[in-house]
Amino acid sequence: MSMPGMFQVWPYLLGHYRWNFRSSQMNESDLKARASYENKLSDWMAIEAIVRQKDKETTAANIAKLSGAGM
Repeated sequence: MSMPGMFQVWPYLLGHYRWNFRSSQMNESDLKARASYENKLSDWMAIEAIVRQKDKETTAANIAKLSGAGM
């Protein structure tokens, strides 16, 4: 089996497509998966921004403590 053929079988083996799906059903499944992925990615990016902000605040507070302790 050629490489392009191998890649075409993975959506079936992983349960993304059912064996009896028509082309329109595959497109619908792809659109749903893409929307789900984009929503999850957006959620994670928002969480990452919050974590980075908290890290900056913690670092600034620790630097302030160290600067004040040296006086």
